[in-house]
Formats: sequence, structure tokens, C-alpha cells
Amino acid sequence: MPYKDSLFRSIFGNGKAALTLYNALHGTDYREQDTDIVINTLDGVLLNMQKNDLSFLVNGRLVVLVEHQSTINKNMPFRFLYPVQRLFEGRFPDKKAPYRKPLVKLPRPQFIVLYNGTEDYPDQKTLRLSDAFENVEGFEETLLELVVTVYNINEGRNAGISSQCEELRCYAYFVDRARYHEAAERKKNPMLDKKAITNIAMMKAIANAVGDRIARTKACLWTFGITYHRRR
Repeated sequence: MPYKDSLFRSIFGNGKAALTLYNALHGTDYREQDTDIVINTLDGVLLNMQKNDLSFLVNGRLVVLVEHQSTINKNMPFRFLYPVQRLFEGRFPDKKAPYRKPLVKLPRPQFIVLYNGTEDYPDQKTLRLSDAFENVEGFEETLLELVVTVYNINEGRNAGISSQCEELRCYAYFVDRARYHEAAERKKNPMLDKKAITNIAMMKAIANAVGDRIARTKACLWTFGITYHRRR
């Protein structure tokens, strides 16, 4: 469904929401007043020239890269190689620093994919760059690795995570309602173009949410407000 990626970036592209998401995924309790969060999302850096959805620094020691995916992609470890290199390079005003003798200090990277497509997928799965290596027989050690954790954030999945992040729960709720209405409108009005169907589905999803007492929280209303603004 169009606009999911931009909506995701709009919701989580601020320090407070990014920290809440991080705490929910890792079971931590970093507090906003005690934690330095720096959003450093890159534009147009992935191999297919799409935007990097979200990246941020936690207390200058941990760089977290998050991608939102509506299709299953086993190549995400490979795709993360370029943006993490760009983020590391951006830390040094002196571009020649890696070529000099002193050790260059880097924040520990973490790679996360949030999946909300329609194909069946487990609640959590680990992808490794080394899974793509060919002809590894006879080699006991992997000398290059990048590990990605994939979380299924569809409505009704990973309830323990969504219960700790109101923005994520509301986002999953909205996508689920929009997806339902999109399928219904496509069946009801097969002659309408894709954009018109999406518009109708999005507005009906917003109406559902506003009328749902459970969804009518400050975070949810903000999420739906962003969506309404983008659809006008």
C-alpha cells in the first residue's frame, strides 16, 4: 500500500518516538530526559535508491538502523552495508581519519527490519550476511558478518512489543484497517484506479480509528492526523 513508508518515517522520525520504539524492541527502559537521541536518517542511500527509513544514535555509543518492509527480502543484511558505511563516515569531519594510524572509534551498530506485509512470517527472525556466501565448505570461521533482526509488526503479532510502544500499535492498527478497506473497495469498484482506491481506503481507516474508543489515544490521533494531512 502506498504511503506506508512515508507515514512510518513521519511517526518515528523524532527522538521520543524512536526511543520508545527502541525500548519496546529490546525490553529496555531508557528515559527521554536521561538519553541523548540523535536522528541521523540518510536519504537515497539504499541500493535501489529508496530512502533509509530510520537511523539514530543512542548516547553516541549505539547506532540503530531501522528499515520498514512490506515485502519479504532476504537480502537486507547486504542492503544495510552501504548505509552503515555512510553513517560511520559521517562521524568524521576529517575524511582521511580511517587512513591514519590512530584507531577510529565507531558506535556499535544494530540492524532492524519491521515487516508488515501480507505474506505469512514469524514474529521474529534473524538474517545473516553469511547466509549469502557461496562455496564456504572447508572454512571454519566467518570473517565478515552482519546480523539483521526482523520483527513482524502486523496487527495481532508481537503483542508484547506493541503494548510497549503506542505509536507502533497505532500504526499497525491503521495499516490493518486501510488494507481491509483497500481490498473491499477493489472488489466493490474494480474500475477505479489504484490511487482512488487507496484514497478511499485511507479515509475509511481514519474514520474507523476515530470511532474506535480503544484507538482514540493521543498517539493514535496524532498518527491518524499525519495520515489525513498527507492524503489532502
